[in-house]
Amino acid sequence: MADSFVQEEWEDVCSRLRRTAEYFSSRAPEDADSIQQQATELCEQQAPDYYPALLDSVRAVAKLANQWRQQYVSGEEESDAENLTQSVAVGS
Repeated sequence: MADSFVQEEWEDVCSRLRRTAEYFSSRAPEDADSIQQQATELCEQQAPDYYPALLDSVRAVAKLANQWRQQYVSGEEESDAENLTQSVAVGS
């Protein structure tokens, strides 16, 4: 059974990932379905059941968000996108 703290944190991380997916979907409409599907697939996985597994999952989420940033953001948008992708992992 998953720890309630870990479950709540996972839900929060997924919420931030979905917001990040929306951000990148709006900037790359041609890939919006793929971006949304990637976020959905990651968040539909079984929630981690203990803290070290949560950290591994957060790492995967951050890696995906950073991949989107590298793929879909031009130089002038870099600062905003970097702040957004960092917030996925650290929660703001």
